[in-house]
Amino acid sequence: MNKYAEIILPLSLDGTFTYFIPEDISSSIQVGMRVLVNFGSKKIYTGIVYSIHNNPPAYNKIKPISLLLDNCPFVLDSQLVLWNFISKYYCCTLGDVYKIAVPSALKIESESSYEIVKSDNVAEIAKDEQIIVDKIQDKNFSTSKLSYSEIKTLKKLIEKGIISEKNSINNPYKPKYITEIKLNDNILNINALNNIIAGIKNCKAQKKCLEYYIEHYVTDDNGDIYGANINIDDLCKASNSSKNIINELIKKDIFLSNTIQVDFTINKSDTITNTNELTPIQEKAYKEIINSFSSKNTTLLYGVTSSGKTEIYIKLIKKYFQLGKQILFIAPDAGIVEQLERKLKPFFGDDLGVFHPYISENSKVSTYLRMLSDNPYKIIIGIKQSIFLPFTNLGLVIIDEEHDINYKQSEISPRYHVRDSSVYLAYIHGAKTLLGSASPSIETYCNTQINKYGLVSLTQRYNNTESPKITLIDTNESYKKRQIRGHFSHYMIKRINETIFNGEQVILFQNRRGFSPFVSCKECNWVPKCPHCDVSLSYHLNQNKLMCHYCGYTITKPDICPNCHTGQIDSKGFGTEQLEQETSLLFPAFKIARMDTDTAGSIKKYTNIVENFQDNQTDILIGTQILSKGLDFYNVGLVCILNADNLLYHPDFRADERAFQLMTQLSGRIGRHFCKKGEMIIQTTQIHNPIFKYLRENNYQQFFHEQMVERKNFDYPPFSRLIKIVLKHTDLQICIDTSIVLSQRLKTVINQNVSDSIEPPIPRMHNKYIRYILIKVDQSAQIFKIKATIKEEIDRLKKEKRYNSTIIQTDVDPY
Repeated sequence: MNKYAEIILPLSLDGTFTYFIPEDISSSIQVGMRVLVNFGSKKIYTGIVYSIHNNPPAYNKIKPISLLLDNCPFVLDSQLVLWNFISKYYCCTLGDVYKIAVPSALKIESESSYEIVKSDNVAEIAKDEQIIVDKIQDKNFSTSKLSYSEIKTLKKLIEKGIISEKNSINNPYKPKYITEIKLNDNILNINALNNIIAGIKNCKAQKKCLEYYIEHYVTDDNGDIYGANINIDDLCKASNSSKNIINELIKKDIFLSNTIQVDFTINKSDTITNTNELTPIQEKAYKEIINSFSSKNTTLLYGVTSSGKTEIYIKLIKKYFQLGKQILFIAPDAGIVEQLERKLKPFFGDDLGVFHPYISENSKVSTYLRMLSDNPYKIIIGIKQSIFLPFTNLGLVIIDEEHDINYKQSEISPRYHVRDSSVYLAYIHGAKTLLGSASPSIETYCNTQINKYGLVSLTQRYNNTESPKITLIDTNESYKKRQIRGHFSHYMIKRINETIFNGEQVILFQNRRGFSPFVSCKECNWVPKCPHCDVSLSYHLNQNKLMCHYCGYTITKPDICPNCHTGQIDSKGFGTEQLEQETSLLFPAFKIARMDTDTAGSIKKYTNIVENFQDNQTDILIGTQILSKGLDFYNVGLVCILNADNLLYHPDFRADERAFQLMTQLSGRIGRHFCKKGEMIIQTTQIHNPIFKYLRENNYQQFFHEQMVERKNFDYPPFSRLIKIVLKHTDLQICIDTSIVLSQRLKTVINQNVSDSIEPPIPRMHNKYIRYILIKVDQSAQIFKIKATIKEEIDRLKKEKRYNSTIIQTDVDPY
């Protein structure tokens, strides 16, 4: 009987694809293995076997699997369960999940290349076709940069024979190999070895290398010689020899060589330590967590900033490690992972692995493959994608800073939330989940109040250090009384000087990078805007560039206004770059550094800035919200928020929550390791905003209750679930029409609160106009049934000619 396989392909297409299983692999193929398959006329993809069956498809032309790549499952059953959950809950395809769940280097694909066919037809092509011809001649050409209509034009050019398409197989993973050498087994005793040394006495370099090896890597046991295996590169470096010298010894059969494949992630471990003493308050919280886990699968550790949550994490990890379980520790960004690795490595050595975007593709592959091996990592620390690794014995998931906005993936599908997906991952494995935060998300804290999650509170700072004093500066009053210099109030200037003269450090926070958010003409008020997005261009002084922070469009800042040709261009507002310049003028004797995505765009740069500040080589550190994320600074006495207003006023029901969380986290950078009472200065025009009262009192509970009242009044989560449908098109009218029609149809088929077509604050990005529809779903509603109905309506709409070129994206829980 013929056998068939349902294959997941890394494509944003619904469902799986049926392929015939050839006889020669029918007995060995299993669910979860990788296979090479042809898709379409020319494309080759690496697919994942989703299921195997004997049911022939309705159509006749079924393709066979081209090649079986594995001899055991590459994606485990538990991973496929998680993939299914994310696909169904977040309204995306299995192919979308596959694309981010498996390292790119493990997906063999065919690549298309295009070239112009030299013929007389080229001169007669239409204007839109000429645009495509010009783009193909660019060496950086990629079809991913083409719009829907441009791809259709490209296909026409191929059909006309004006452009040719070629496909080649690309296998991006290149295993790492090293050459090891050791003494030939024929050299069994001291006499034989002495004879060999005498035989090469005239080859001084060879003799020196061999003697070094004997001294450091040879064991003498009752006259027999045992030589250790050693990397040839390590021996070259240690003995100050060249590979040519060692190769001569190999030719003489003195050394034997062996080439082996190695793990990219191999790293010499630090000395293992068991020191992890908890204070009595931390020990109490630890025991409460263990007790909570006896009745709850998920527990929130609500610990005020600088309360020592990490020490509790370490003790929990050690407990589950000793039980033989695997542990997944998730942090909001790669910089925090690097710091955590340094903290945890002394405890767990080579049993600890890391997984984040800044490690190489080959390192990601090595980590993935080791997790499938007989000796998997016991502990993984990573960010979003680490939940997709193949765990076989997961016992504990820790999500640090569970409230962080980075845990929600919004830009690409699947638009999943790592925190919520991790809770489901733990459920699959029968594991426990610990969420940690000093300012929990409203939804998470609500789950503790309805007894869905356990709650453990850590309300006292480590070693009884005092919470910082919160000082509010009314910038309106400061300007009126002329008590402000540049963007610094006189009080802030005074306290910065006092803090540094006391031997402590200062953090200055401004949540905008660049020199200024926009520039304008002094004469005609012209503001340069991005031609691809409906936003003004931000000014970056060091590059003298105007830049779009959404699509990356960049131009040189003009000296004279190109609109009126008379006025000069003036900067408006301020970002971290301008703040750095102003700080240097006000405090010329102090050492200043800046940390934002311009200066800390790589792990190396980020680490250098953090380490310099930790080593007191920097007095004042200026930065954006990257500064708030769990950094453990030892000597910060003062944090200054230069403009809190730009945190408070956003068209988002979560604006107050995020402002409170960010300011709470910033206050946590102060006074972490000394007993002096630090200070946080907040400059704002809204000093009577209730948020500041709760912040001063360190009263999260009261803030939570106020937010719950507001959310209930307006039917926002956790009193409803949100589904956001985003529509994009290069034609504004088509985008508007599609969104109106879809909104009207959804109102008739689902009995929920469906909004009209809404114009977002930025109505055009990347040359595409944007509209969205917001659906508030009752908590009691059948959410999966509603999602299925939404999908049916979208699919029906896409079949209509006027609307089928509109990009429609569904974002579940868009927060």
